[in-house]
Amino acid sequence: MNVIISAQEYYRWWGDPIIWSAIFTGVIAIETLVYLILTARLWRATKKAAEAATISAEAAKVSSDASKQSAEIAAGLHRPFVGLTHLVFRDGMNTRTWGLSWTIKNFGTLPATHVDAALDWKAGLNEGTGIGPSSGEIFPQAEVESIALIKLTEMLPQQMFTGDQILQLHARVNYSAEDGRRFLYTADAQWNHESAAFMMLSSQTQPA
Repeated sequence: MNVIISAQEYYRWWGDPIIWSAIFTGVIAIETLVYLILTARLWRATKKAAEAATISAEAAKVSSDASKQSAEIAAGLHRPFVGLTHLVFRDGMNTRTWGLSWTIKNFGTLPATHVDAALDWKAGLNEGTGIGPSSGEIFPQAEVESIALIKLTEMLPQQMFTGDQILQLHARVNYSAEDGRRFLYTADAQWNHESAAFMMLSSQTQPA
């Protein structure tokens, strides 16, 4: 069955404002939907870009911190390192005045300047200090030997040989790097009568 629309009915439909209002409303609804979709996509893209920028900034900061830490470690290692290397009796162990040889060495890569070293000793009620380098300079891998005279009362030598008394030592070395950094090295040792040698108890280096 064919439906024939008259020209009058056609123009009535075409000129109906309600129909046009519905059409425009539909178009606006479609545009609004498209706008919302595009806005949502833009928001997601912006969010991803912001997250990527944040991750990139954090990665840059981590890289910067790592580079700074690496530089600090390199600078920290490139410096003088002074330590106690030898403790031996040279002579006098059959007398009441013993000659103790103690040696400090610069294990570092830079000269140690303004070196002031001392060795404190104590045995029973006897104690004293042996003076080492004073305001000196020790180049890398160089050693400096000093002699400390240990003066004991009459019974102490025999008591130390039997272990009834212990000879205690405390070394302290103040020194500087060429860039002005200052350090303090300390070490503790004691005489072991059984091995007839000195035993290192502890040592450390810290900023001064």
